[in-house]
Amino acid sequence: MVAQPAIWNRQGRFAILSGTVSSRTKRGCTWRILLAHDPAARVAENRIGLASRGRTRGLAPTPVRVLRLKHMNKRPRSPLVTARDLQLLRGLFEMRVLTLAHITQLYFAGAAEAAKKRVQILKAARLIAQRPRPRPYDRSILFLAKQGFELLSDGGHVSDYPRLAWHAMAKRVRVSPRTLEHELSVNQIRVVFSVAVSRSSGCELPQFLTWPKLFAFQVQTAGWNDSTMVRPDGYLELIDHGGGVERLHFAYLEVDRSTETLGRLTDKAAHYLQHYRGGGFARSHGRSASDYKSMPFRVLFVLANEERRNNLAAALLAANPPILSLAWLTTLERILADPLGAIWMRPCDYRDAVQRAGLEDRPKRPYRRRPHREQSVARQVQLHPLHSERP
Repeated sequence: MVAQPAIWNRQGRFAILSGTVSSRTKRGCTWRILLAHDPAARVAENRIGLASRGRTRGLAPTPVRVLRLKHMNKRPRSPLVTARDLQLLRGLFEMRVLTLAHITQLYFAGAAEAAKKRVQILKAARLIAQRPRPRPYDRSILFLAKQGFELLSDGGHVSDYPRLAWHAMAKRVRVSPRTLEHELSVNQIRVVFSVAVSRSSGCELPQFLTWPKLFAFQVQTAGWNDSTMVRPDGYLELIDHGGGVERLHFAYLEVDRSTETLGRLTDKAAHYLQHYRGGGFARSHGRSASDYKSMPFRVLFVLANEERRNNLAAALLAANPPILSLAWLTTLERILADPLGAIWMRPCDYRDAVQRAGLEDRPKRPYRRRPHREQSVARQVQLHPLHSERP
């Protein structure tokens, strides 16, 4: 190795003026050993505090400059993308944001360490990215990065979804902090449904969508030639093989975090009823509008607690026309614990429970909490599994 002059250039890098450089790689990092006789080099050495002295084989004692640099390649080598990686990227394309726990359950069968290592590789390859965490112990929330989006688009892996440019996708993944928890709750419900169905021998889940653009619909409102766009939180199709008979159940999902009034939820339920009776759902599945009774569906309302569930049931009974069996109600705690269990209550079930308990089925105004009502309804109400009889 030949001694060579070196200076500190304006860009803040150690520039070699002539000669060769001896590079050694250790533990994934590159070390450059520079022999410097130029005073300018010593100034640079003192400037960064890394000067040292040593001997080089075959040469007299000379100042030795040992500098640990960053990786020579700023961008790491792209990993071999597997079929599971593509499924993960497609999931982020549709669901926008997922936590590491969601990814572990959906794509790694609960293997947390394998999921963590693979996610780190995909993050290093800039296929996915992570939202900033205010605190180090906050959960990791991941989204699709630009290179991951280009990989899916160029490879035709999302041709079955609406076509998007990157600027539109970038807007989708920028989830507002006000709606972030709602998005994560919807995705968590999808995760628990998928895991429960995979462990069940009598059910299949051919479709569970959480991108409203894929299943939004319009209904006519009371105004002249006016319509309202309804954007559900989710849409799912469940196949039940119980009793040797295959039954297909359709359902929309509405997740309520107590941020909307009961009147707003009641209006949503009325829109779903119009979507059913007006034949809009039947037409979306290739049937005629007059054949709407052959295409029933349910609207799954997931609410914060049992009091909120009972209040919504009472409001749906008081609607005009009353909604008796189209809406199925449960709590977030119940659906996360056992999504395929008997956890669903219809407004007609609430009406029967209140009558058996000798209570009024319509709350008085102004509203006052009635803990005894919740206890009585919990004892008297009959709950149903999702894959029970057709509505």
